[in-house]
Amino acid sequence: MSEIVVREKQSLRELVSFAAELMNELVESGGVLTPELEAKLNVIELSLPEKVDAYAFVMQKLEFEAEYWKKQAETYNKIKTACQNARDRIKDNLKLAMKENGINELKGIDHKFKLTNGTFSLVIDESEIDDIYKKRVEEIVVDKKRIEEDLKAGVPVKGARLDPVYTLRPYVNKAVIK
Repeated sequence: MSEIVVREKQSLRELVSFAAELMNELVESGGVLTPELEAKLNVIELSLPEKVDAYAFVMQKLEFEAEYWKKQAETYNKIKTACQNARDRIKDNLKLAMKENGINELKGIDHKFKLTNGTFSLVIDESEIDDIYKKRVEEIVVDKKRIEEDLKAGVPVKGARLDPVYTLRPYVNKAVIK
């Protein structure tokens, strides 16, 4: 039998690996639970549940933190948008006032604004455009739904495969709740 090293503080990965090795030793021993194997089993029984609960706690805490920061980001994004909109309105008001007054430059103490000719802006109302200005656009796209259906039916598709997806679902351990 291989020797399993037991430490006081082990990571979850180490504990799971330790448990797998212990199961192999149990199988190799024909299911005979020696005092050595029983001691190793006790380490797992004590350490693994605490580690699993700690991971579940940290995952829940991180989920709450993520939600908090998501809401903070939404709030700051609203402020950013409000600032951008206010800046755009001020800019538009300056341009309108300068155009209406026939001036192309406003001077302050530290800053000045100047109206210059830019490129033209194309404005289109598609409902009024004649057909001679329209063109047909054909697009070739991969039919992902058909590929998935064929692969599930066992039909090989060059350049595609179905990879397994694993999800981790937390549950409350009802056996310990009284």
